[in-house]
Amino acid sequence: MKKNFVILAEARTGSSMLCTLLNRQKDIWCYGEILKNGNTVADLKIADEIEMRLVRKNRTEINSNMLEFLGPDRMQWRERRDKHYDQFINVVSETTSASTFGYKIFNKHVSFLPGYYNFLKESNTRVICLSRDNLLLQYISLMTVRAKPEIDASKFSSLTVKKGKQPELLAINIDYDLFTKFKKKMQKDFIQKLLSIARFNLPTIFLTYEKLTSDSYMECCKDIFRHLEIDFDTFIDEKHDDGSIAGHIKLNVYKMQEKILNYNDFKAAAEKNNDSQTIEWLQG
Repeated sequence: MKKNFVILAEARTGSSMLCTLLNRQKDIWCYGEILKNGNTVADLKIADEIEMRLVRKNRTEINSNMLEFLGPDRMQWRERRDKHYDQFINVVSETTSASTFGYKIFNKHVSFLPGYYNFLKESNTRVICLSRDNLLLQYISLMTVRAKPEIDASKFSSLTVKKGKQPELLAINIDYDLFTKFKKKMQKDFIQKLLSIARFNLPTIFLTYEKLTSDSYMECCKDIFRHLEIDFDTFIDEKHDDGSIAGHIKLNVYKMQEKILNYNDFKAAAEKNNDSQTIEWLQG
């Protein structure tokens, strides 16, 4: 019987990094945002990939089920997918021969899927809840990608030092009031996620971006394998000559003063509002 898991996360918390790490493992297949509500082009790329994998497996009965979602009008398939997302996920899981299947989903996507947490319970899906301790760094990462949209968002903060060169820095201005709204929303969404997980008693492991990119990285990987009930002896850890782990370690070589153009003004606003948490993030 196939084991199922989902990565519940938010943007810029290391979810793509974690998907890459898991996909490097033997007998694990982890999709990206297969339930994403948004970019049609990206959705169609996912549909193309799924179709390709179906052809490789030559499973006629699965092809028939998938065609119900894709239909003759390829631009309308997402609506059918959202309405019957439970069937869609089950069909997609069959496109891989891996014994462990998963995908990632953001909180904003869940809001479009009534009964999603109940589906996780009924399908015996294990949850990997991924967040970020330093919300200021998460916000900076989001704003940087938006300020320079030609950058591949999945690779921007994954740059590693190669041949002694540092990744290019794009410093930006940060509005304190806008960041405060972002911080409150992230904290509110996380609480809602915790309540949903507790309500349906879902088997869950909690991870943070900071732990995954620190010296505790290996312990995190062991916890993930234990959670998914996979033998850790099969873990694949590919390292580069510089010691970084392929598709995983993110080197943060710049200080906050270099990332935030209006650093002094932003810090003054935080101090004026007695925002000790944000001040701590600035220093961290």
